[in-house]
Amino acid sequence: MDLNDFAGPVVPDLVSMSLQRSAGLVDFSDTTSDSAPVEQPDVADDGGGGVHAITKKTNYWFEREVHVIERRAEESAAEWAHRGLPRHDVVRTEPLEPEQVLIKLCAQVFRDWQLRVRTKVQDAIEEGSQQFGEHVALLRARIARLETLQHDLEDREQRIERIRRESEHDEKPVRYERFIPAALFWPAAVMLAVVEFTANFPVFRLLLPMNAALAKVASASAERADTDSLGSGAYLLLVDLATHIEAAVVALIAVVVLVVLGKLVGQGLRPIVSLRETELPLAAQTIRGHRREQLFLASVCSAGLICALGFLFFSRQGIADATHQRVVRDVAALASAQSRLDAAKNQRNLAEITDASNAAESARDVLNRHEEDERYASTVHDINWPILLFNIALVCTAGVLGYGYASKDLGDKRGEHPDLVKLRDRCNELHREQILVNHEARAASGLAHGTVGRVQHLLNAHPLHGWESKVKRLESVIPRFRGENARLRGLDPANIRAFDDQTQLDLPPLEAHPALQEPAEFARLRTEFTALLRSHEQLSSRVAVERGLAVAA
Repeated sequence: MDLNDFAGPVVPDLVSMSLQRSAGLVDFSDTTSDSAPVEQPDVADDGGGGVHAITKKTNYWFEREVHVIERRAEESAAEWAHRGLPRHDVVRTEPLEPEQVLIKLCAQVFRDWQLRVRTKVQDAIEEGSQQFGEHVALLRARIARLETLQHDLEDREQRIERIRRESEHDEKPVRYERFIPAALFWPAAVMLAVVEFTANFPVFRLLLPMNAALAKVASASAERADTDSLGSGAYLLLVDLATHIEAAVVALIAVVVLVVLGKLVGQGLRPIVSLRETELPLAAQTIRGHRREQLFLASVCSAGLICALGFLFFSRQGIADATHQRVVRDVAALASAQSRLDAAKNQRNLAEITDASNAAESARDVLNRHEEDERYASTVHDINWPILLFNIALVCTAGVLGYGYASKDLGDKRGEHPDLVKLRDRCNELHREQILVNHEARAASGLAHGTVGRVQHLLNAHPLHGWESKVKRLESVIPRFRGENARLRGLDPANIRAFDDQTQLDLPPLEAHPALQEPAEFARLRTEFTALLRSHEQLSSRVAVERGLAVAA
């Protein structure tokens, strides 16, 4: 009887399973028992640790696969023991069929273990090279940003120094001087006041009539005037002023208001026109404050002028009606006096006739005077708009006098150039950003150092170190098969002739120190990283020195 007849049901199954496993169709992990090594989750298997962290999961895989092979060896040993195979008195010169399958499975596991270890370490090297490239790119960007900040900072510091030098040599006066002398200003101001008073006094004389007693005095004084003399006009004017005190006071106040307000408006407009912040940047704050004060003064005085001119305009507009009403009342009074006189004549009462005659004569004089005032008021009413324009011209003249006579010296209030504050604030922002970017560059440099050290460690490492223990573990599979087979049959393995030969595992050759490939870009990245480190150190030293100078300043 041939031994293959007994091994038939077991050996073909193991051989076919080995072929399927090699083709990737069978996963022995499904056949593990509760005592099989459980593959633990490996948080360090992402390439972030050393060789142990990278190969730890592969070692779990190897233990699991070897355990599966050992289980298969025990199952095969049980199958053969159940059939009484192999014969204890038959010598075999070649390995048994189950042992051949186990030898091939061990060789396949050993080969896959080597490939997995090398692949994982090489992948970790490549991933480390990519991370190193990312850190180098980040360092390159931060150094470029540092250079940009340094250029911006130097440009602004140069501008600050240039402004300071220009400010030291800037002797342009911050003032405006009068170009109308006092010898011309005061006579012109007095002349304007006289003209305004002369133009407006008759209006107020008509608006504010005098009482009867003053009217008699004025009439008597007018009768005593020498009409053939050249001084009669001045005499009559003085009489009018003396007998129209209210009108003279109001007219004088109106004239003073117009002249003074016009002068103040011109004075307030002078700094608004003469001083410019852009022309005198060192005194910009002082100029703004002075112009603000003068603008307020000019605005208030302009409002006062508008009110005064409006009052005069509407007053002239209404004197025609006021004088006409007086004439109507005078006509009624004269008619009453004439009626009284006629009644006295009819009664032939001499005393009454005398009184009525005097009253009628007085009423006639008042009527004549008021009719003359009405004619004058009608003339003024007709030329009211030209008079308004004339008043405006006089006010503008007063404004020109005030504009030309104004003077102010602000030289002792020279301040700091307004751009210096903005430039210093921007320099402080750039310094703060420099510190932040420099910190980020140092962090990127530290990460790059760590990554390049890890890659070099992996390149110089021996990931297959300790392979001897793996071989010894695999060599224990055949003795396990033989020992289990003999134990189940109640025999000593030394008494089974088929187990006399020491079966050797046909394991693939192993390179104790496999050559790991350095990534193509790694050498170039290291060269660039070295150059970037030198640039960063230079920039850091310049930033530190200039920061110290800025703090000292």
